[in-house]
Amino acid sequence: MDVKSIRKEKLQELINKVPDVGAPEETCISYWQKVQGRFVYLEGWADACLAGTGFPTMEEGETARKIAYIEDLTEEILPRKAKEKGLKLIEGGFIETPDAENLYGVTWGVYERPRWVGPKVKK
Repeated sequence: MDVKSIRKEKLQELINKVPDVGAPEETCISYWQKVQGRFVYLEGWADACLAGTGFPTMEEGETARKIAYIEDLTEEILPRKAKEKGLKLIEGGFIETPDAENLYGVTWGVYERPRWVGPKVKK
């Protein structure tokens, strides 16, 4: 994970705090955090998030296929979140969480408010 917009350690800390939930009745976890003047989007991926996709549960395998699917979705999700919030995406991606019991990984994005450039004034 090569991060330039906020401290790498801070981003890893935020990713580690994403709740490791996985009961089928639990919803997916996604939320925003403000860090160092930037906005960070975090989305944890467990079996509940993949409901209706035809993938088996974590215990039944196909983890590599699920990770590839989530990575593809991440490429669509991050720009969409920027548009929804009127923010500019600086960087983002997906990081696997191999030590988690229920999470496959976390989608993360770092955003900022676009700078407003007013009209040029002639002197």
